[in-house]
Amino acid sequence: LTSIPAGIFDRLPELSRLRLDSNQLQTLRPGILDNLPRLSRLKLNNNQLNVLSSGVFDNLPSLTQLRLDSNNLTSLQPSLFDHLHSFTLLVLSNNNLQVRDSLCAIAGLFLRNINLISSASEPNIVVFDSASHPAIRDVQLRVNASNCSTT
Repeated sequence: LTSIPAGIFDRLPELSRLRLDSNQLQTLRPGILDNLPRLSRLKLNNNQLNVLSSGVFDNLPSLTQLRLDSNNLTSLQPSLFDHLHSFTLLVLSNNNLQVRDSLCAIAGLFLRNINLISSASEPNIVVFDSASHPAIRDVQLRVNASNCSTT
């Protein structure tokens, strides 16, 4: 699968889990997931995604788990996850993400698990503030060149 046809999910409003992993997707068109209000788990890992447009996840109020690992992502739009208020798990490992930029995109989320293992990074300092991230229970930043600190 190299692309997702427009409207393919329009008649599946009760869909709660969607596996699009292990394909050859390079991008997700804005609006392609808009009619999936009950979607709680989305697997997009093992694709060739390199850019995720702002707004692509905006209409997924029930989304709790998102796997984006093993893609070609280099950065995340700062507002990419702004409308995901039920989020608990985000997996971003095995991409080419800059850790500092990636954490800016997830700064307002109440995640329990963050996984950025084996992502590329320039040396910089990553700060986790326990006041703004009270739900985080597991942060994985192995194989990165960043210095991490908590406040």
